[in-house]
Amino acid sequence: MKKLLATIFLFIIIFQPLNAKTNFDEFVNAINNSRKLKLTIDFENTAKQFGYKNFEQFVDEYKIKYDLEDLTLDEAKEFLIGADRSVEIVESEENFKKLHSLIINNKYFKKNAYFKKKRYDNAKVLAVYLDYEKEMSKITQNSNLDKISRFAWHWIWHTKPGRELHHAQKFDAIAGCRENRIKRGVPDGGRCILVESRYRDEFKILINKETTKRPILILKSSSNIFEELDQLNELYKSGTLTKDEFEKAKKKLLNK
Repeated sequence: MKKLLATIFLFIIIFQPLNAKTNFDEFVNAINNSRKLKLTIDFENTAKQFGYKNFEQFVDEYKIKYDLEDLTLDEAKEFLIGADRSVEIVESEENFKKLHSLIINNKYFKKNAYFKKKRYDNAKVLAVYLDYEKEMSKITQNSNLDKISRFAWHWIWHTKPGRELHHAQKFDAIAGCRENRIKRGVPDGGRCILVESRYRDEFKILINKETTKRPILILKSSSNIFEELDQLNELYKSGTLTKDEFEKAKKKLLNK
């Protein structure tokens, strides 16, 4: 009888659900907060703080939740980390074209209906959600870059055939892009940008300094500082940041 109970107990331990004692949402929140505050976290140690054996176990759960079964461990780290803010981004025509090419030729996006003949005669607008600063810093450092981090996208077509866009088509593409970002599990900290308009095989690149600007805040109220301090405090309380890292980040934030 004791042997049977021991076998059952061992079976339960081995085959317990992946997230039995883990906190997926809080770990994702910690990653998002660190990106917003431009902090780099230790993925392995942070994963353990939220109940995971290691970062790989978290990635396994992430892949299931967002249907990203082919996401590798290295790709996940690159996907979830923020931009290298020490790099001075070069927003040149050549780099805009490079970013456009990397988006359009992305192996996952190429499978999308965007390129199929069904909407061939309708004017289309494409928007994608990505960490613009991160991808542009990578391009700035390496003009031969062959891929960027995964991104979410949305495209919308004019209901009537022809090359003309309707007045709200660009706004609708951006709105749909924001919704798809959440569905596809792309980390917060980026933004939706317009990539191109297309009619048949003709296209116009829409990536430029104006279309990639972050939304401008009319009033820079102190509540933004309080919100960032709260996020910083959450990272400290969760164990993501050490006391020393917390104090340094807080001092930097207050001296902005």
